[in-house]
Amino acid sequence: MDENKKTDFDNTKSDIKSNQTDRKQPLLKTFALVSGFTFLANSIYFFLWTGTSPFFIQFTNIEILFNIIRNLNPLTIPLDLLGSYAFLFPDLSFLWRNPAEGYYYYAEGVFPLSYIIIALLIYISGPFLCFLIAKQISKINPTDLSDSSTVRVLNYKDIIKRSTEIGFSNIYTILVTMILWSLTAWVPYLNVGTTIGLFGMIIAFSKNKQFSPANIFDARYRKNIGEFFLLLSFLSIGISIGSFFVFIPGVVIGIAWSQSILLLIDKDISPLEAIKISNDITYGEKLTMVIGYILLILVYGLIIGVAFAIPIALDSELFAWIILIVGYLIFSLILFGFASYIYSKLSKKL
Repeated sequence: MDENKKTDFDNTKSDIKSNQTDRKQPLLKTFALVSGFTFLANSIYFFLWTGTSPFFIQFTNIEILFNIIRNLNPLTIPLDLLGSYAFLFPDLSFLWRNPAEGYYYYAEGVFPLSYIIIALLIYISGPFLCFLIAKQISKINPTDLSDSSTVRVLNYKDIIKRSTEIGFSNIYTILVTMILWSLTAWVPYLNVGTTIGLFGMIIAFSKNKQFSPANIFDARYRKNIGEFFLLLSFLSIGISIGSFFVFIPGVVIGIAWSQSILLLIDKDISPLEAIKISNDITYGEKLTMVIGYILLILVYGLIIGVAFAIPIALDSELFAWIILIVGYLIFSLILFGFASYIYSKLSKKL
């Protein structure tokens, strides 16, 4: 009897080890694919942008070594595109500095040491971010849980596909609505209603309903002004307090409460109830939302970045600005599609 128990125990241990090995293999393959795609995308982007390749290097040059490490980071292209117009964000210009170059500016008294440390952390975080993305992609979503609030309803493929479909299928509505909103942004009181109307447009897309650009002027959106500002106050206070605890809790709270404005407008509930429901339906989905958003930035950032780099290489500044404006409009469409798709899936968990 004891011998049989020992045999069963050994078999169980063997099965556990086998399952762990089976899970590790696709994870490592996915990690290799994510890392390879990221490195290739960044290399192509910087080759078109600078005319230099990371494959022909002198390993004694520390700046080139940092450039190779940089190309493993999924955030490289978005940060570099932002850094190309550092005059818009002068306080963040240190983020895309090569740490070796940044040290020179530190020695000259231009940057404090903390800036260089942050830039260094961003550069070396690439493999960790690639592994995190690969780990999430490799996960199997549970679908047999009895509690609907814990069932994961989001996946990366659908986030990219549906965000694109929703954004481009409503291109006229989004662009005209944004123009109308811009024209009324300086009109007191009315501008609050039209801003709430933008969220109403997202809700309509999430339900596959038609939305006319003129709908942002509907009186029903101005009816929620008091609750809207009260909810914004709660969000600002909660996120600000969370950010005091080394930033990360503030980010988590912001994602957990990200659906509250849409819930307030769609379900006509109180601000506190909207926050609570948003926290419930985003449970287990927050990391998928963040990585899905990063993947969208990677895909469209690469496309827009490459298209933008070509006229720059040809010294066609006017064409480069046209590409940049068109790219901004395209990404705006994708963001509205992203918000609509996320809400359409999460609201089904109610």
